[in-house]
Amino acid sequence: MNNKLIVVKDIKKTFKTAGGFFGQAKSVYAVNRVSFEIEEGKTLGLVGESGCGKTTVGKIIVNLERPDSGQVVFNGKKISGLAEKELRPLRNNMQIIFQDPFASLNPRIRIGKAIGETLKIYGVSDIEKKVRAMIKEVGLPEDTYYRYPHEFSGGQRQRICIARALVGRPKFVVCDEPISSLDVSIQSQIINLLKDLKKALNLTYLFISHDLRVVKNICDNISVMYFGNIVEEGTTEEIFAMPLHPYTRLLIASVPSMGAGKKEKYFNRPIDNKTANAGGCAFYTRCPNRQDKCAGEIPELVDRGKGHRVACHLNY
Repeated sequence: MNNKLIVVKDIKKTFKTAGGFFGQAKSVYAVNRVSFEIEEGKTLGLVGESGCGKTTVGKIIVNLERPDSGQVVFNGKKISGLAEKELRPLRNNMQIIFQDPFASLNPRIRIGKAIGETLKIYGVSDIEKKVRAMIKEVGLPEDTYYRYPHEFSGGQRQRICIARALVGRPKFVVCDEPISSLDVSIQSQIINLLKDLKKALNLTYLFISHDLRVVKNICDNISVMYFGNIVEEGTTEEIFAMPLHPYTRLLIASVPSMGAGKKEKYFNRPIDNKTANAGGCAFYTRCPNRQDKCAGEIPELVDRGKGHRVACHLNY
């Protein structure tokens, strides 16, 4: 039986919008009844456009955000709703790598101290030795220990952030768009580093991205997210071989390729607007295959075989 390291059950999160001079503040679902599982040692790709709620999900899992409802289970223990005192022993096993390595590092703190801060908090011995070993493991020069963030390139800073997240040997890591702010020439190096470290340290990843090319290269399974909802999920192989949801097809069709001119008809269809339909399918306003019931009935995730699930009223 496979060990489910992370289990997310029906989490919801709303944020209040500003009302402006005459408008009224509204509650907007950033995350709406999201559920998924991640097996130990596997990588789940959470994919979708910017603003769909991916980062919020990642922050909820590592308790940087609190869900309005639902729960997160880590290694068999429910962790959502725990007090900070109860969470503290678990935090070292759950880390996050942020999107922007420039904003993630304090410019006034030397790299060695920044990486070793987690070890200091948990009273680990031989901090300098462990930090130096981690610096070497992520492919940085030995003198990195005494240098400052401004002395490094973007790719090197992200390696530093990876070292900081992994120095305590966590079991689970949220990778929140870890290469989107880097030059294309550097992105593949960071992806290969994450893959090598995953294997060497037996890590489990939630890999958040809008880039399907990257997700295909590093993820075992994929969950596709749209306006706070999971609309399709399955193995990476299944999702790319037979995408079922119109939104997933659109994302895959958007990936640059040699055959970029040969798009399916739906891809060139005019989009009415980019707002979600609150009473039915979230993708209703953009879907080329929409039906009458799509406007008023929210589709449930249905298993179409081999663990490939889709939330769509179309018959497959």
